[in-house]
Amino acid sequence: MPLAGVGSGLLRYDDLVCKHWPELSTTDAAKGQLTVAMLLRHEAGLPALPPGVHLTTELLHDLPQLAQFISEQPLASAPGSRRAYHAVTARFLLNELCRRVDPQRRTVGQLIHQGIATPLNVPYFVGQGYPPRVTHELVEPHHVEPHKQPPMLYALLHVWLVRELARVVCV
Repeated sequence: MPLAGVGSGLLRYDDLVCKHWPELSTTDAAKGQLTVAMLLRHEAGLPALPPGVHLTTELLHDLPQLAQFISEQPLASAPGSRRAYHAVTARFLLNELCRRVDPQRRTVGQLIHQGIATPLNVPYFVGQGYPPRVTHELVEPHHVEPHKQPPMLYALLHVWLVRELARVVCV
């Protein structure tokens, strides 16, 4: 399985994130206390992007630039001191950490696709845009307006994905 290298001890819940992502703690020594467990529990103290940084298609595809913005961002609270849903940054923090730990520097979407979806023969995709080969298989919810879609469903899917990835990636 492609995740075997990642799941074989390259990442642990009690690892300091800066062990794998040194640039994260260069602007604030307190960031050096952030553990993988805190990041997964939404206790990183980085719940939003820095002021003036807007998510654009270009930025979403420029992972090094996005990582730099997050690294330079001041903490909203000390890591581990409080839980605040990192709705905007959780996926970017986890993605960058996974890219830095994985020997092939794969994204979360690539790890899930290659390590979970493909072996199970499940047409599942995580990331920006859809690969051309699966676009024709998608059913767009034209009858449901985005603001009327059940938020709990998306929250549960997010929780399941994070737990499944943590189960596979961390030891």
